[in-house]
Amino acid sequence: MKQRRVADSIKRGIRQHIESFTPMESHYCRKQTDRKYLPENLSLRKMYRLYQDSCKEQGTTPAMESTYRKIFNREFNYYFFTPKKDQCDFCTQYRNTSSKSEDLERAYQVHCAEKEMARQCKENAKMRAKSEPEIIAACFDLQQVLNCPHGEISSFYYHRKLSVYNLTVYNMGNGFGSCYLWSEVIACRGANEVASCLFRFITEHASQGGKIFELFSDNCGGQNRNRFVATLYWFLVGSIDAIESVTHSFLEVGHTQNENDSIHSAIERAARKAKIYTPEQWSAVARTARQNKPYSVQDMQLVDFINFKEVAKEIRNFDVTDAGCKVNWSKLRSIRFSKAEPNIMLVKHSHGDDYARVDLMRRKRNVTSAADVQLPQLRTTGLHLSAAKYKDLSVLCAKNLIPPAYHPFFQALPHDDTA
Repeated sequence: MKQRRVADSIKRGIRQHIESFTPMESHYCRKQTDRKYLPENLSLRKMYRLYQDSCKEQGTTPAMESTYRKIFNREFNYYFFTPKKDQCDFCTQYRNTSSKSEDLERAYQVHCAEKEMARQCKENAKMRAKSEPEIIAACFDLQQVLNCPHGEISSFYYHRKLSVYNLTVYNMGNGFGSCYLWSEVIACRGANEVASCLFRFITEHASQGGKIFELFSDNCGGQNRNRFVATLYWFLVGSIDAIESVTHSFLEVGHTQNENDSIHSAIERAARKAKIYTPEQWSAVARTARQNKPYSVQDMQLVDFINFKEVAKEIRNFDVTDAGCKVNWSKLRSIRFSKAEPNIMLVKHSHGDDYARVDLMRRKRNVTSAADVQLPQLRTTGLHLSAAKYKDLSVLCAKNLIPPAYHPFFQALPHDDTA
């Protein structure tokens, strides 16, 4: 039986409905993919029901669900799940390649070896931290973006929302988790922001007896594996007497799952049926997400964010080892700083290698001491929302989908003028 042709006007209506949702870029692989991710509590079935409701309000006849699905799947690069870091593209490529070249086999063996060495390095640090209080072993990660408002209200899917960021740090020695939260009108989520949260974590634990810090994270260059986070470590070992060393190791790409995932999951479960309108309410959810060993939650303010990019100008050399070899930042597996040699950065391009030395003040006439550096504040005024996002939030307030008690908060958000 020949399928009836769907009118172009109906197809346009479906496309307009799908485009009315506000997807997000992948949190973990923005540089590797142009996929967009719809909220995890949304589904294609739920979108179709919302489409039916929209047609009913407009007095039009909705298309069949199969038509809606076909247009969604064929014309939109949208997904409903947040990409997980333990889904390794390279391992999948290797498994799906029937005729494997020698180069692919060799690369896969190196990949697997680095994965195991990174995991063993992390496990060794964890065991040392459990038995030696002076050693702080921790892993950290940014949670996927949290939204205000948050709740099971259909209109929320169609409007832009205020973004809230949460950097979590899990202390592997004692099992305690720390959350550092801020909204997009306070700061972004780049290297300065990550370094500022780590500064809070490390200095707090140094004041409590921590001397040796072993940190683990994923490989995101814009947030974790960069010279500005390295500048933080240079400053810490050179200016704080209690800190003897800081080592930051990077887990293998595609295999960066760690204990932070459990913190994120606990917060997401606690928020599943909650109505959340402000960043402070996200903080409250994080504080109560785990009954045993509740998470420490710190609301980051403007004054807490430090401009480590500015501090990095005090350092002459990040790129050449003492042996004259180039430092490949995109391939680094570990960096280390110690009080014994505060202006030396030790680097590894493989977890199985010995550390190579990088003289940070190489050929610099006037060597800078970290103890003499004044940490500059990242900015003195907050950031602005786009005019479009502010308009969407204003619409939610006008419709009282955001309760009136929270209207002053949203109305006071700094924003660009409407064009």
